[in-house]
Amino acid sequence: MLGLVGITILAIGILMAAMAVGVIFNRKSLRGSCGGADVVDCDGESLACGSCPNKADNQARKAKQNELLQHLSGR
Repeated sequence: MLGLVGITILAIGILMAAMAVGVIFNRKSLRGSCGGADVVDCDGESLACGSCPNKADNQARKAKQNELLQHLSGR
């Protein structure tokens, strides 16, 4: 019985570690919702929608994706 509990705890620990590695490599930052609580950076400055450092990159990527989708759909 004790061996089964140990194996279960070990399996859960391995799964949690795998999820943590996935979060680390995904590298998405926390985002607050517009109108909700602000997310602040390490300097204490607000990362509101307008001041997001990745906003231009995200908009450019979305524009390229939309352009590709339109091209592939034949429009």
